[in-house]
Amino acid sequence: MSQAEDLHQTLPTPLESEANSPEPVDPAIRFIMALGRALHEAGAPSDRLEDRLGKVASQLGLETEFFSTPTSLLSSMAWPGQEPRTIMIRVQPGQVNLGRLELVDHIAGQVATQHQRLYHGTRPSCNA
Repeated sequence: MSQAEDLHQTLPTPLESEANSPEPVDPAIRFIMALGRALHEAGAPSDRLEDRLGKVASQLGLETEFFSTPTSLLSSMAWPGQEPRTIMIRVQPGQVNLGRLELVDHIAGQVATQHQRLYHGTRPSCNA
């Protein structure tokens, strides 16, 4: 299985909050929130999760703040010059899954260091 296929299985989409949203969520923001959910559910400690999400978001050009608790992830993200969008997702605390954590952390690292393009589906994001 390729990393792209692993990504689709590992990172959930879409965000549950999109159903009640007046506007669609930007693909880069959707990716970061899905990445946060995947890191959280794989057992990443909150400091590592917040740091990794911040690095990926910064690499993509987003201004961000993150706050993680055992059952939620809160973020505020914006493209420079735009109003921030605040999103909260609920997550279930679970067991540490080192294999999944390694895969998700590897994908995040690849995006953060520009070795892998952010993609929504299989297409590169317009904002990446």
